[in-house]
Amino acid sequence: MKILIILIYIIIFILLIKLSINIEKYKNIEINKLDSVNMYGNLIIKTKKNNFNNINTICIKNQCIDINKFKELPYKKGNSGECTKEECTKICRCPYGKEATDDECTVDQKEICVSCGKNYRYDYRTKTCSACEGGKIIDVENHNRTVCCLNIEKYNLDNTCSQKVCKCDNGEGDNENCENEDLTKCKTCNRNYYLNNENCLACEANTFTNHGNRDRKCCPKGQHYDFRLDECMINKCICEGGYSIEGEQCEIHGSEKCLSCKGGKSGEYYAYLPSAIEGNKCINCNSSLTLPVDTKYIYSDKHRIKGCCSWGNKYNEDSGKCEDVGKNPNNLCRDGETFNFSGMGYCECPASEIFNLEQDICKEI
Repeated sequence: MKILIILIYIIIFILLIKLSINIEKYKNIEINKLDSVNMYGNLIIKTKKNNFNNINTICIKNQCIDINKFKELPYKKGNSGECTKEECTKICRCPYGKEATDDECTVDQKEICVSCGKNYRYDYRTKTCSACEGGKIIDVENHNRTVCCLNIEKYNLDNTCSQKVCKCDNGEGDNENCENEDLTKCKTCNRNYYLNNENCLACEANTFTNHGNRDRKCCPKGQHYDFRLDECMINKCICEGGYSIEGEQCEIHGSEKCLSCKGGKSGEYYAYLPSAIEGNKCINCNSSLTLPVDTKYIYSDKHRIKGCCSWGNKYNEDSGKCEDVGKNPNNLCRDGETFNFSGMGYCECPASEIFNLEQDICKEI
């Protein structure tokens, strides 16, 4: 029995020695090529050549992985998968700017940009370049701007756009169309200056313009520049409810300025309202459409009477009040006029005459 036990120990010892020799035999062996091999256990595979073309599957810890997933890693280049440092370097793409290189290129053949070209904005999140939209631009190369600006805008260091401001002496700059802030570009000119090739130039002696004009010529007093005819024309004011002024007394063409107002003969009744600020106007006596009993009247066809009066009253220019004229309607009228009873009634000069405002008399036409 003892002999049997001793023999068993001897056999075990011999097997251990043999196993040790086999383990040493396969230790630190470099594998250059694998063919139809299944591997199990905690394995680290190192190879100088990624020559795995004939392997379909690698299994580690009973988890098998399709070898195709490894064929492009690290890099399948050169003979038998060997590659130089240049060949194994990752190459990034950037169609509209400067591509990433070295450590900044983290994935081979991926679009990774470090800056963009003209008219492309940079996206820091995706590291790509996108085209400017809506007619906007970026006018520099190799930039990292994230916003595009219009031609009439300038880029600010805080990554925003603001409107350009053009120069303009003696007028207002045309900033809505300003593409170069170093240039003079006027939109309108100050009083007594005219617009010439986007500059505001001074008028010659005895010629004038109004403030905020785009006139290409200065005109004599009482005239204005006409764009359609490209010449100076006589100023003509307007007058609602009366007779307008023309020429030198009409300082601004098309403004409201009355010479005198309509009276009873026209069926409308207006009071004359001189104003240094608003100009001379005619005010409707019955603008609020009051009842007939409250209707106000001013007699004669042309006048500068400043107040509206009820029937039987006449405006007294000295007192500034409406005064009772008594039973004689002719007392409503000015010197030389007589009262006409037809219709609502009005005052008029004799036939072929009209009341002269300057002389306060009826004179022949």
